[in-house]
Amino acid sequence: MNSKLDFFKRNLEKAEESFYGKIRKRFEPLQKFMSYYRCALMEVETRFKVLNEDFSFLHERNPIDSIKTRIKDFENIRKKMHKMELPLNIGSIEKNIYDVAGVRIICPFIDDIYTLAECLIRQDDIKLVEEKDYIKNPKENGYRSLHLIIEIPIFL
Repeated sequence: MNSKLDFFKRNLEKAEESFYGKIRKRFEPLQKFMSYYRCALMEVETRFKVLNEDFSFLHERNPIDSIKTRIKDFENIRKKMHKMELPLNIGSIEKNIYDVAGVRIICPFIDDIYTLAECLIRQDDIKLVEEKDYIKNPKENGYRSLHLIIEIPIFL
């Protein structure tokens, strides 16, 4: 009886390993894809910290009050893709969803926002894809912000 129980346990463990291995293998490309966004966030955050430090040295004040980063979770990506009636695959996400990763920079003075944005997009390896200026053109609800959609290289 004990050998039957041992046999059952071993086969159950193998089945579990196989099941979790298949799930892991299926989600590996998505995890790698999202890691690119996490790396890009770190790169952008570092660039802004360097700009803040440089500005502090040159002008004896810091234009950045705070920096926050975020990655959209997969469930919200899935909902957005569904709402846009797009296929849920990595290529489609990359092509159609521009807010997978976001960096929020809070500045005490509006002029600093434009100065920092200009300094960032002047960098040789940064490509400005789109700009939405809700400071000059606030939304009806009063929302004011400068949105820059950029491409930045990452090195792995």
